[in-house]
Amino acid sequence: MTPASFLLPQVAVLAAAAAAAIAVRPAAARRLGMPTARSRPDARPAAGAGSTPAARRLAVALAALATYVVAGARAGPFAALAVAFATDRLLATLPTKAGAERDRARAATVPLVADLVSACVAAGASVDDALDAATSAVDGPLAEDLRAAVHAARLGVSLRTAWAALLTPDNPPPVRALARAVVRSADSGAAPAAVLRAVANEARAAARSAADVAARRAGVVAVLPLGLCFLPAFVLLGVVPLVVSLVGAVGI
Repeated sequence: MTPASFLLPQVAVLAAAAAAAIAVRPAAARRLGMPTARSRPDARPAAGAGSTPAARRLAVALAALATYVVAGARAGPFAALAVAFATDRLLATLPTKAGAERDRARAATVPLVADLVSACVAAGASVDDALDAATSAVDGPLAEDLRAAVHAARLGVSLRTAWAALLTPDNPPPVRALARAVVRSADSGAAPAAVLRAVANEARAAARSAADVAARRAGVVAVLPLGLCFLPAFVLLGVVPLVVSLVGAVGI
């Protein structure tokens, strides 16, 4: 075995490992609590923010290099191009999935936050104090967004400007409803306890509806692998023996 042929598998493994590490680095950093753009309390993270274009290109190049080394000089260029395209498409979908998961987590936290704020306001606390208590008891991306809005309002920013990031259309409907209830209560001076309870009930109803839809979709999706497993077995165990017996009886 020549030194070059001995080193090729190691090069392929290292390139593939480096590509995977670059691709999953932002998600791993968030899980470990490392300081990223999303973990700063003074800035609302952009939905779908992911790896940088340079890191994405590097991951694609390393994946293509690993494929070329494994496939060889003859089929390597074609396989590397195919893997590079597939890797680029996969990495392009990761930020979208991360943003969707974050929005689902924020929407799922709305009922609890709305109930806590409503209970504190009904007990005589101000809206800001109620939000402080609620965000201290609840962890997650929605609590970070609410803390940032309250902090901006206390620094002198107008209420609508401080809560503008939570009122944009890219936010889930329950999050926008919670922000609208807080802003309208501040504009009118009315206690938002009843409105917040309604927001919590609507958010729970929407979550139950989404769960029902997901359950029905799972049942439909489960039919496909069941069919792929059942039909070949039916053909092999039911149809093929019948055909063989008929052929033997007829004498073909």
